[in-house]
Amino acid sequence: MIGVTGPVGAGKSALARLILGLYEPDHGQVRVDGRNPYTWSCAERSSVGYVPQDYPAFSATVAENILLTDAPDPARLTEATRIADLDADIAALPERLATEVGALGVRVSGGQRQRIALARALAAPPVPPRLLVLDDPFSAVDADTEARIVAALRDAVGPDADPRHRATVVLCSTRLAAFPQADRIAVLDAGRIVEHGRHDDLLAAGGLYARIFHAQPHRDQPAAAR
Repeated sequence: MIGVTGPVGAGKSALARLILGLYEPDHGQVRVDGRNPYTWSCAERSSVGYVPQDYPAFSATVAENILLTDAPDPARLTEATRIADLDADIAALPERLATEVGALGVRVSGGQRQRIALARALAAPPVPPRLLVLDDPFSAVDADTEARIVAALRDAVGPDADPRHRATVVLCSTRLAAFPQADRIAVLDAGRIVEHGRHDDLLAAGGLYARIFHAQPHRDQPAAAR
């Protein structure tokens, strides 16, 4: 799990799109497993999951929004909704997975739409994704929900998961609640990496990362106590 953070406009989304091959760099090189993602074939893209910052929804059912097909794969659908902490929300919908979300997802909340997008990144690729690029995936959920999702995600695709399901996760976010669990963190400012390392080391360094982290409330330290 790689955490990428920095101020608004630092280049987090641009970096995510470079990693995915959606942008071609003006200079320099981007390599994923030795390959230029801008030249990936459809087959190479088939094991990549992506949550864009605007987490789009389509005028279809919840299940179709997650799988992008009307031919469900029950096992992958069940696992994806569990990881995305959607089970209780789906149970409360009038037709559950068959509920129509409406144009642009108007019939579900922003947090539900964001978690549907996360479930899609896990379940829509033809094979379990080996690379997950998540661009600000928790901005519309509360801290407790975020913590449950991150823990479930690490269990599902982390180093202790079945080798067939392990994935590299690139998490781009200004919210740092999940970053203590990251294996490495890169801090961007004005399009450049200004710090990198592990959470504890970056806090001890007292730089930009530490300032961003301490400016935010965290589950073990309420904002009122700061």
